[in-house]
Amino acid sequence: MSDISIPGVNGKYNTEKLIEALMEVEKQPLERVEAQQETNKSQRSVWQDINRRLSQFSDEAKNLYGFQNPFLEKTVSSSDEGVLTATVKREAKPVTQSILVKQVATGDKFLSRPVSRDYTVPEGTYSFTVGEEEVNVKFKGGKLKDLADALNQKTKGLLKASVVQNTKDTQVMRIETTKTGEHARLSFGKDSITLGLDLGIIKATTTSSFTADLKAQNLTAWSKQLSDAVISIHDGSLTVKAGGEVSIPVRPPISDVSNLTLEFEVAVKNSGKEYTPPEPPPGPSIPGGGTIQVGDISVDNAPSKVDLPPWNPPPPPVHIDDLSVLFLNKKVSLPEVEDSESFKTVQIPLADYATSISSIDLRNRNTEREVTIRNVRIFDPSVRGEYVPVHPLSEAKNAVINIEGIDIVRETNSIDDIIPGVTLNLHKAGEKEVKIDVKPDTEKMKEAIITFVGHYNQLLKDIQILTSRDEAVIAEIEYLSDDEKKEAEKRLGLMQGDMTLQQMKNSLQRIMMDPYPTSKGRDLSLLAQIGISTNSGSFGGAPDARKLRGYLEINEQTLDNALKDNPSAVQELFGSDTNNDLVVDSGVAYAIDTYARGYTQTGGILALKISGLDRAIERNQRDIETYTAKLEQKQEELKRKYGMMEGALSTLEQNSQTIENFNRSTTNKD
Repeated sequence: MSDISIPGVNGKYNTEKLIEALMEVEKQPLERVEAQQETNKSQRSVWQDINRRLSQFSDEAKNLYGFQNPFLEKTVSSSDEGVLTATVKREAKPVTQSILVKQVATGDKFLSRPVSRDYTVPEGTYSFTVGEEEVNVKFKGGKLKDLADALNQKTKGLLKASVVQNTKDTQVMRIETTKTGEHARLSFGKDSITLGLDLGIIKATTTSSFTADLKAQNLTAWSKQLSDAVISIHDGSLTVKAGGEVSIPVRPPISDVSNLTLEFEVAVKNSGKEYTPPEPPPGPSIPGGGTIQVGDISVDNAPSKVDLPPWNPPPPPVHIDDLSVLFLNKKVSLPEVEDSESFKTVQIPLADYATSISSIDLRNRNTEREVTIRNVRIFDPSVRGEYVPVHPLSEAKNAVINIEGIDIVRETNSIDDIIPGVTLNLHKAGEKEVKIDVKPDTEKMKEAIITFVGHYNQLLKDIQILTSRDEAVIAEIEYLSDDEKKEAEKRLGLMQGDMTLQQMKNSLQRIMMDPYPTSKGRDLSLLAQIGISTNSGSFGGAPDARKLRGYLEINEQTLDNALKDNPSAVQELFGSDTNNDLVVDSGVAYAIDTYARGYTQTGGILALKISGLDRAIERNQRDIETYTAKLEQKQEELKRKYGMMEGALSTLEQNSQTIENFNRSTTNKD
């Protein structure tokens, strides 16, 4: 009996391994569900990646035809960036413009004389005016630097002040306006006048000035008698019609015009009437021939006949165009004026034309023009009220540029109202014209197109790997890193036979190869015509298998030429409005975006696939949890049953040993 045993139950036959073997059989349904769960998760990850790839591709497509498409981007270049640069907006039109920068806008910048380092500024109210804006700074007294700090803090950003130690024992103060242009001249008031005089920033002016009072009694004849027919005055404006001339005496005459400027407003009206010759004269009046009465018969005499000479109209008057209408001292010609019915302000440095001035003269020799002038004055631009700066580092001046012979004056060096969509930034005056060239930004167009094609190839690569078992699909992609190749190998053929991906691939390839209408017709209707194609042929041999898979390549030279020569047609190739309803309805980018939207939008094909897999994963997870609980229960049951069997075996073995001992003792007695 001691040799009785149950195979696999007691330690001799390894009960645990027997239970494990039985459980392996029981686990097979769970393992099938777990394997399906891993497949579902992998497929969900795949569809999520495809959804992301397709969404990115769709976004790049929309970028090529939407409102912010790169075909509206412009770039601007300057032939001399040291003189003039520019910035450009999308709405600007391509244009080339030559600009002469005659003067940049500057602000007032004044310097003091050197003063001792212990110079003390007295308490007071320091008032300054910049243009029409006045600021008052109450200062309790102190060092010059303390005043400079107070001006920087309390002048509302209108002034900047600094103090520099120019020698070991002296310092100088610099004060400047932050605004530019003649309107922003700096003037001193209240205690700042005393300080400015003491620091040598300003001094009392001795410069002459003159303002014309345009009234009849203040005008004199030049070489012709004044006539109301050609000279008129109205509301302070003097009009000189064709053939008229007049002098405006400067009283008292100014003997030194070194720093003086002549300023006036002028309008020149050109009627532009064409000469109409007079009608021929009617000729002499000839009486009738009379009538003779003979009995009851009246006989009319023949009329008189007069031969008139042929009519030769008088020659048209000589047509004169002469825009040199302004003079100094009745002999010095000033710059020509311009035709303009609206008043334009003109400033002329007098020192460029004369050393003294006794009269301002107008002579209108034009046939069809009348010249009107007003607000005539002679002044020193550096004068600030009754004072003039002593050490001006710069003075408030307007910017002056010349475009096609027309002077344009602005108060700042940033000018955005000359070329639509372009802001000109003036840096310094130049002797030569600077060429500003606004053109489409072909680099941004090219970059967007390359990005679009890159996303297409990435999406196509993912579909190729997922739907093929051929390892060559991975090996032929040269740009993959080692980690990316390992990940691709895990997904190789994971979705083989999936019709959704196969249909997506075919549809995308068709869209990219289809022709689309453009303004160039058949000459530019395909991506291949701008250098984007599969390029699947090989010279002198079989086609390249990699290129047969549909990846697109870009011939950059062909693309560059297309963007340079036909940017609008390239834009139309990617997106255009074919029915003039202001909505894009054609083009490869439009077609890609429209197609992808059915997959990527909420409730689209990919969303449904992902949500379906989510539900399957939830179901499988519940099944896994149920199977796991059952297996745990089964394992506990097997352990319990085999434990009872082992206990019975142990009892049986003990009884067997007792019987064997009894028999042995009985035998010994016998």
